[in-house]
Amino acid sequence: MTTNIDLRDHPTDEYHTHLSEPFTAADPGDQFEITTERDIDPSLIRSQLEHDRALEWEYIDQCGCGGHVP
Repeated sequence: MTTNIDLRDHPTDEYHTHLSEPFTAADPGDQFEITTERDIDPSLIRSQLEHDRALEWEYIDQCGCGGHVP
C-alpha cells in the first residue's frame, strides 16, 4: 500500500506531526510518497526512532535541476 503525504503547505517544524499518524498505522512493507520542498531527513530519522522501524527513502528530483534539496 502507498500513502501519499503532501507537506508543502506545512512548516518544517510540523512535519513530524503530519508523519506520525500514518507511520503509526503502517504495516511492514507499506510505502509512502511524501512531497515536500525541504529536507525531510530529520523528521524521518526521528520517526524511525519513535516507531522502532527501519525506513528507507530516496529523493526524486521534481524540479529538473539535478537533485538539489532546497
